[in-house]
This record gives sequence, C-alpha cells and structure tokens, in this order.
Amino acid sequence: MSDSSTQFRRVSRLIQGYDVDEVDRFVTRVLETIAAKPGISEPVSEVEVQRVVFRRRLGGYDPGAVDNALDQWARQLRQQR
Repeated sequence: MSDSSTQFRRVSRLIQGYDVDEVDRFVTRVLETIAAKPGISEPVSEVEVQRVVFRRRLGGYDPGAVDNALDQWARQLRQQR
C-alpha cells in the first residue's frame, strides 16, 4: 500500500464494509505523513490512526484488511517520533 490510489479488498455488495471514500481520504493523509511530504496540511498522529472510525457502507472495504494496515501505520508513526 504505497499510494493514495491503494485499494483494499472489498466485501460483497450485500455486506457492510468501511466507506471507500472515507478510507481513501484518510489513507492519503497517513501515507503523506509517513513520507513526511513537505507542505502536508493535516499530518496524522499515531493516536488518530488508532482511533479513526469509518462509516459502514454496503460493498465497502474489508474492515479487517483496513484495520491491519492501520495497525502497521500506527507502529510506523510511533517509530518516527
């Protein structure tokens, strides 16, 4: 998962997963923070990554896949401090 166009595995159209647009926007901020991109307007903290809550939508991203990635990114942010 290396850029903002990264997509996670999606659940069936009949099952609720995480809202795709919300996750994509948040992941963009996380990856920009980890990459320490100059001029990032809203860096993300480790705590924010650990506490983020996404709306549920039919056919959204698999919550387990997203949560696993968030755990890894929270560890990376902790190590960057």
